[in-house]
Order: sequence, then structure tokens, then C-alpha cells
Amino acid sequence: MTKPAVLSRLATALCRGLLVLWVGALWAVGYLAAPVLFASLPRLVAGEVAGKLFFIVGWIGMVAGILLLVYVRYTQAAGRERRLRLLLLSVLWLLAAAQLFWLQPVIAGIKAQLPPLPPDVASLGPEFAFWHALSSALYLLQSLAGLILVMLGGVESRRPAVA
Repeated sequence: MTKPAVLSRLATALCRGLLVLWVGALWAVGYLAAPVLFASLPRLVAGEVAGKLFFIVGWIGMVAGILLLVYVRYTQAAGRERRLRLLLLSVLWLLAAAQLFWLQPVIAGIKAQLPPLPPDVASLGPEFAFWHALSSALYLLQSLAGLILVMLGGVESRRPAVA
């Protein structure tokens, strides 16, 4: 096997791994870890831990998204298949950016303005509930876009790029 072929296979394998890490983290944190945290810990403590996990997932998305967008853009032939993958990756990345740089800071700001609360508090108020619901809806969209991308075969094309 030639050196360029080995590098191409390595890049493909790394990008597969990045996509699995990103989409797997979205699903594992959002739909496994967070519910377990809220079922096992006082509400405020669970929220703090979940927030830290979502922050990490957001940064995984920022890094993986850019690398995967570049990979698809420069390794796949132009066409409908590439456009669909680029669209899904762009949606994933933009939603991750919205979570990380817009929604998480807004939610943290609301929580910082609240007086000290007991750990078993039932609600953080209507403003928090609105932003949390919006964040949850966008997270679901991001998770579904990732699932669709994985179901379509990830970031690999059936056709090689034209040189």
C-alpha cells in the first residue's frame, strides 16, 4: 500500500472516531448520564454536574465539527451526498456553538442571579425554565442530526474525491 493510501485510511479512521466520540457523547450525556444524575442526586447538584458534562460535549463538538467539515469538504466529490453530509455537520456544529456560547452562558447567568437555594429546590423560575426548554429542544435536534449522519454512513463517501 502506498504512503498516500495509508494516510488516507488513517484520516478516514480518525474522522470515524471523531464522529463516534461526538455523537456518542451527545447521546451518552444527554440521555444516559443526565437522567441518572437527576434521579440520584439533589436537583441543584445534578444540574451542576450535568452542566459541566454538557460543556465538555460542547467543546468536543466545536473541535470535531471543524475537523469533520474540513475532511468532508476536501475528501469527497461534489454532489448530493457531500452536500447532505456538509449540511448535517454544519447543523450539528452550529447547534453545538449555540449551546456552548449562547444558551449555557444565559442559563448560568440566570442561576448566578438567584439567591442561595436548598439543593432539593423544585424550580428555578419561569425564565430559567424557558431557556432550559429551548436548550433541551436544540440539544434534541443536534442529537437527531448526529444520529441521521451516523445512519447515512458517517462522513465517508461511497465516491472518492475528484483530483
